[in-house]
Amino acid sequence: MKRRFLFAAVLMCSLQAIAGWTDGNGRPVPDSDARKSSGDFGVQLVLTGDAKMFRDTWNRPGTPILPTTKAVKRGESVSTMLLFAGCKPGKDGRCNVEVKYRLISPNGSSDNFGTTLVSRRAAPKRGITELGDSVVTLEFTREEPAGRYVFVATVTDRVASKTIE
Repeated sequence: MKRRFLFAAVLMCSLQAIAGWTDGNGRPVPDSDARKSSGDFGVQLVLTGDAKMFRDTWNRPGTPILPTTKAVKRGESVSTMLLFAGCKPGKDGRCNVEVKYRLISPNGSSDNFGTTLVSRRAAPKRGITELGDSVVTLEFTREEPAGRYVFVATVTDRVASKTIE
């Protein structure tokens, strides 16, 4: 499996939280495997087969319809995208959010990808979801074993001392 780490300088972009941690009527939505929260801090891990198209779509005006996937075939790649909201600003008014990625293979083995920065931008206003800066792209060769691979993202708001997995 080829591993490419892409640390994208994503433009300051935001979206009203509409379907992440509250529904369209502002009611809380329960946590899921890919979307979790701790108080006001929330994170959603999204997989896409096209990170550039995902970012381009995110940066367009209006409510985006993002290209996502739940599966990848041998010979294809998949990228992780992190959406987040509610990070606590530091004294400088900026977020300090980090992520550790881990991939669990079908045989149960685990690969760690180290810690990368999700955001050091100005903290978004309440109710605004942002696209994080950290992207990991994995290419699955034809020799990779078939089965279920699980991405685990452990995201930490360093200012608030909150961690979500």
